[in-house]
Amino acid sequence: MTADTLSLNFNTAISQMMQFVNEATKATELPKEIMLDFLKLVSPYAPHIAEELWALLKQNELMVDQEWPQAHEALCQDEQVTIVVQVNGKRRGDLLVNIDADEAFVRPLAEALPYVQAQLSGMSIKRLVFVKNRLMNFVIG
Repeated sequence: MTADTLSLNFNTAISQMMQFVNEATKATELPKEIMLDFLKLVSPYAPHIAEELWALLKQNELMVDQEWPQAHEALCQDEQVTIVVQVNGKRRGDLLVNIDADEAFVRPLAEALPYVQAQLSGMSIKRLVFVKNRLMNFVIG
C-alpha cells in the first residue's frame, strides 16, 4: 500500500485498505497496535477522521507526528498455495498444499480428487506435467 500511495495509485491503495477492513471485521479480537497502524495508513486519504479516531484511542501525541508503518515481509508470505489439477489441460480440481510441496507429495492428492479419478479410470498416463506451486496436469491417452 505504501508503494501505491507513493506512485499515486490511489484506487489500488484504497482497495487494499478495503480488503484489510473486510478481514479485520471477521476477527473476534484486533490488537490496538494494528488499529493504530491502519489509521496511519488511512491518514493521507482521510486525515481529519483518522486524527479523530487516533484521539479516541487515547493517543496523546498527534498522529501526523508518528512514523509511517513498515511492512514485515516475512509476515506477508503465504504458507500455502493452491495447485490447479488438470487432466489433458482441462481443470478438474484444486489442492491447497504447503508452499514448495514436491511432485511426490502432490501427485497422490491430485489422483484422489473425485473428478480426476473419474477421468483417469481405465486410462494410462502418458505424461505428467508438474509446475511447482502452480499446476499438475495429467496427460492421458
